[in-house]
Amino acid sequence: MHRSLALAAAFVCFAQTGAARNACEVLTKKDLAAVQGEAFTATKLMETSERLLARSQCFYQLPTFSKSVSLVVITGTGSAVHNYWKSNFEKAHDEEGEKGEQEVVHVRGVGDDAVWSGNHLVGALYVLRRDTIVRISVGGPGTKTEKIAKARRLGARALARL
Repeated sequence: MHRSLALAAAFVCFAQTGAARNACEVLTKKDLAAVQGEAFTATKLMETSERLLARSQCFYQLPTFSKSVSLVVITGTGSAVHNYWKSNFEKAHDEEGEKGEQEVVHVRGVGDDAVWSGNHLVGALYVLRRDTIVRISVGGPGTKTEKIAKARRLGARALARL
């Protein structure tokens, strides 16, 4: 009896959040090699869900560890994804924002909307398309502009598979 209730509760939770696409199946070795110059050697998947959002995160480990890539796919039900987007990225600036500090700036040319959050050392591109958000963090050397360009290329490849 308890097992039936647990399964029913798990089903309701799954039905409410939906299942995020397995983030480790979104990018290929060829995709990473084209952008980072190396194919990944391993992946690590982590999936979570809370309330109305489900997250699937993949760490794509490259031979040069510092060049590794992290990709998160966020899905949800109803207006949950759009509410998340509004609450986190509503105040984004134009792509040419303040230099050197943590910032959130609009990025053009990928998805329905996209923003970069970070600085020249660390950051991530968040891309909204329909009811899905893809977050891409690209490691390795490079300026903020170069990292945004790499993340934009990987984001376009990821969206093509979702």
